[in-house]
Amino acid sequence: MSSEEEVRRAATVLDSQRAQLESLARQEEILQYSLEELLRARETVSNAGKAGKGAEALVPVGAGAFLFMNVKDANKALMSIGSDLVLEESVDKVLERIDARVKEIEEASNSLSEKISDLDDRVRVQARFVQDLYDRAKKVAPGA
Repeated sequence: MSSEEEVRRAATVLDSQRAQLESLARQEEILQYSLEELLRARETVSNAGKAGKGAEALVPVGAGAFLFMNVKDANKALMSIGSDLVLEESVDKVLERIDARVKEIEEASNSLSEKISDLDDRVRVQARFVQDLYDRAKKVAPGA
């Protein structure tokens, strides 16, 4: 294999690793958004439960928008459990479910952060390798 082919192959590996790194970073952003959403939901459910029946509550509806509402039942809340299924449960049970989801997302985020760190290290090593190959190829190339 020629020096030029080696450089091309090593650069292709580097490009692939960088694409993987970008993909992992996007996944990390999605997890962070999901975590923030869960924490907002937890705060809203908790505050509504503490406010009591008939209390006025400011309820986030997404995209930074809020609605004024009156709490109908401070002891119950609705929670999606997936596949268009919603359960009516006590506020405490809903908070437990939210906390469990928060824990899952935090664990996934930590695992993803480790993968990103490992891949970032490999990208740096590969980038140095590509640069070294390129420098060597330039030295042996005619007219260099």
